[in-house]
Amino acid sequence: MRIEFTLTDDDGISYRGFAELRRQKAATSRQGGREPASASSSLPDHILRLRDQGFFHEPQTGNATHEELLKTYHCQIDRVRLALLRLVRRRELRKAVKRVAARRHVAYVW
Repeated sequence: MRIEFTLTDDDGISYRGFAELRRQKAATSRQGGREPASASSSLPDHILRLRDQGFFHEPQTGNATHEELLKTYHCQIDRVRLALLRLVRRRELRKAVKRVAARRHVAYVW
């Protein structure tokens, strides 16, 4: 799309010009390319940053993930648990079982 315009400065001098506009690309999906780590600030982005740093090489519970996140990002534990479930649905994390004191706990791994 082409826009033509005329501007007049304080001295009464007119300037004519034009600009060629292009359609902007659609936002990237969660499955596709991700934003740089410094630009993102949502809870799932912080969890995925932990994944990229190797935190989920061993199965981690929601409580352990929350404790690790509190070092850099303050949030409530129920928000962390829900974000972990959503990441599992998007297949960016996997669900596993972790045994602690003969009890089975839901854990997340990558």
